[in-house]
Amino acid sequence: MILDNIDSIKRLLVFPEGVFYFIQVIQRKKENPDLDTSDIKRYQCFITSMRDLDTHLERIKKVCIDFNARAYISVIPRSLEKLGKQCLLEYAKRVNNGLYNRIWDIPNRVALMDDIRYSDKKSKPYRMLDVDNKDHVEAIINCIKEIGITVVATIPTINGAHVFVEVFNPKLLDKLETRGEDYVLPGGESFTFRTECNTILFASTSKSL
Repeated sequence: MILDNIDSIKRLLVFPEGVFYFIQVIQRKKENPDLDTSDIKRYQCFITSMRDLDTHLERIKKVCIDFNARAYISVIPRSLEKLGKQCLLEYAKRVNNGLYNRIWDIPNRVALMDDIRYSDKKSKPYRMLDVDNKDHVEAIINCIKEIGITVVATIPTINGAHVFVEVFNPKLLDKLETRGEDYVLPGGESFTFRTECNTILFASTSKSL
């Protein structure tokens, strides 16, 4: 089964000068039990424009299909300038300490650091509600709208959805019951609040949706 969120996610992306988004295709052991190791990253790319994204899409789709994998994208824009500076710091630390193991992978590891997020007055940052059960999505959306949270987009996942919302005062969620890291509605529906908006761009899965 194919899960294609490309068009919906494109509407969430903005490309002011100096911004990038990071995409990684991950083959998960959970969905590929024959893997000898844990999850494997099959492909990564840095996207700096919509044209850039379109250039990579066919490759992303093919890798997902070939390896029964998922392509993830964080819809939080990152700064190329901050990426460069942070990579320099990481390289300097490693060289100074004589640590060269997987040194080529530093940009990919730095790419999702909170410290390199891009921000300006024109950008509207998002937050994400991670819903694991698709039967809970409608009730959760109705509830959070009632308490004053603005819903921007709903992106389907394999089992549920990622509900993207505008940044809000977290105290609004104090009205809900908590269970561990989850927020629970009176009807038992639950979600996890996440500031890192990492969602599925495209996926190939043996699970029926």
